[in-house]
Amino acid sequence: ESLPEEFRDEETMKEFSGNAKFIVMEDKPENTEICLDRHCYVDSENLHGIFVPGDLDIKLIYNSGADFDPLALVVLGKVSTDAIVVTGSKLTLLGEATCNDLFWGNGHGQLKATDRVEAAIFVATNDYDVERYWENFYFDYPLVDGSDQFGTPHLELVEKLFKDDVAIKAKGSSTSWADFLNRDMITALYLKGQTALKPVS
Repeated sequence: ESLPEEFRDEETMKEFSGNAKFIVMEDKPENTEICLDRHCYVDSENLHGIFVPGDLDIKLIYNSGADFDPLALVVLGKVSTDAIVVTGSKLTLLGEATCNDLFWGNGHGQLKATDRVEAAIFVATNDYDVERYWENFYFDYPLVDGSDQFGTPHLELVEKLFKDDVAIKAKGSSTSWADFLNRDMITALYLKGQTALKPVS
């Protein structure tokens, strides 16, 4: 289904082609997660992304990180989720968004948010673009590559926040928090309905 005409003129959609195809998700998803990998959908060759005209209440938003052209996600309403773990996906959130656990954006994707976005732990690695909307973000622990808030990425903080089986020792010197996290294990835990985080006092 094509993106509705009235939304194509919004500022947030300027980078999208007018012929971009979107799956319009008007009803509550049957699954507890939304996959942004192309292989999750039939006939995805010209598919640009998932469009939600209302609110989205879902346990997990993710992709595998192996897709060189992952799908975008556009939500007009509020978002409530336990975790978002994406590589390369563009997320456009026009309502408030609450991520109870983890928001990890990796690779050459982007988070565009015109309203408040909250998460317990926020990770932005390998050029994931969040800078232009930073004033809308509220995170307990923002682990952002290039930020000096927690200094150079280091294992000690990762081990404090994440379960032992997802915190890994980086090989050699590292400038990215991604080198200390097992992405596949994190996604697998959330797909099982479990958390990747330790209780933080």
